[in-house]
Amino acid sequence: MEKLVELNLQVVKSTLAEGQENTQRALSVKDAQELVALQASLTQLVAERCCRTAAPV
Repeated sequence: MEKLVELNLQVVKSTLAEGQENTQRALSVKDAQELVALQASLTQLVAERCCRTAAPV
């Protein structure tokens, strides 16, 4: 049980850090083209994670 709690805390910490990083990246966008590129890269990242998560199931 303790290892599960530790793992969940690690996931929460990394998710919050990633969210903060993505927010900073979004706030630094200077034009629509950069925004579209950022959105595409984040969408690709999410799709890759979904595939990795679903693969073992």
